Amino acid sequence: MKSFIFFISFIFSVSLMTGQNRAVTWSVDYDKAALKPGNQVTVTFTGRIADGYKVYSLSQKAEGLAAFGISVAPDKKAEGCKMTGLREKSPSLMYHDELMNADIQYTEKKIVIEQDFQITGNNPVLKGQLIYTFFDENRNNQRKAYSFTLR
Repeated sequence: MKSFIFFISFIFSVSLMTGQNRAVTWSVDYDKAALKPGNQVTVTFTGRIADGYKVYSLSQKAEGLAAFGISVAPDKKAEGCKMTGLREKSPSLMYHDELMNADIQYTEKKIVIEQDFQITGNNPVLKGQLIYTFFDENRNNQRKAYSFTLR
């Protein structure tokens, strides 16, 4: 029984740490063999977006809404790497929101974000957070962070 409680606690902790939620589930892909000094490594974040939700696009430019866009922030414990380019590979959709009087750029179903890292040292630790905002049909916004550590 004690081990069962520990297991359930562990699963709950991992789900909190990874920033997963019912609206967006993230996965990460990268070439681990390329983590060598002098190389550039592209990390691909793929978000599966649940029905009824949308994620603000990386290129969200509407005045006052740009802060809802996607960003990747390095962690202070990242080592031997430097973040370079960030881009969205999935197509954005757009609609004009009358209430906000703004063109809203968003993605639904699946979003793909690529973040480049320049490897500057041996044994690099790529660590940070993918920060994003999702919303539902009632315009309820939630800002979330997906934490990652790659070695």
